[in-house]
Amino acid sequence: MIYDQYRDNQLSPEQLEWLFLEDRQTLETWMTWKKEALEMKARAVIKATLTPAWRRLIGPAAQLVEALMFLRLVAELETGSSTTGHVFATRTRWRQRS
Repeated sequence: MIYDQYRDNQLSPEQLEWLFLEDRQTLETWMTWKKEALEMKARAVIKATLTPAWRRLIGPAAQLVEALMFLRLVAELETGSSTTGHVFATRTRWRQRS
């Protein structure tokens, strides 16, 4: 078992069970690394999305919007159903085609 498989949600239930029961310290370390990586990726998407112009438009609600986007992106990235990041990525491609 390697960290990359864990990070990409490719471990079998038996492997996860073994980690949970027999090697808890490694599992907790991997969980921390994965959480940090997901949060860093979510922050990068938010930074690219909430430009200064958007922040001015949103006004005082910018912090709330950023917090909600962060929670949603982390959850989507963790489950592998990242639709928001995909939409942001495709928007750039649309601009390139124009």
